[in-house]
Amino acid sequence: EPALRVVFRVLKRGGRFVFNILAPLQDELSQRYFEICHGYESLVPDFKGWGDPRASSADGLVSVLSAINGISWPSFEPYRVYLEGSRETVFAALKSFYQVNYLLSPDHRASLELELIQLLSAHAKGAGKLKVELAFLKGVVEKV
Repeated sequence: EPALRVVFRVLKRGGRFVFNILAPLQDELSQRYFEICHGYESLVPDFKGWGDPRASSADGLVSVLSAINGISWPSFEPYRVYLEGSRETVFAALKSFYQVNYLLSPDHRASLELELIQLLSAHAKGAGKLKVELAFLKGVVEKV
């Protein structure tokens, strides 16, 4: 909340604050990817999470933003990002997407990477091609 209050304090009237959050995932591969990654967060020394847990859902963000005066009701628009290609290409994109892997010890990172390779291998179709869908919500709030 303190960071959002600063954003809206310096934003001019009519200015927009645009943000993205992960949407509820329907795709089995994407769900399993995030389950695997979240399982490694407890292995990172002094990791306290990714900030306010309310910021991980549209309902949670609405509860935070509704407490701030002088802004419009947030609007949300779903969109999807598709990662397509070989197992190696998709693996590289997913590995860089989830930043917690950079905080892991080398042994834990190797374990995470092995689990992700196994997950992708199990879902590869045809000539080893993959398509992973990541669902997001784009949120917009305007200063009134």
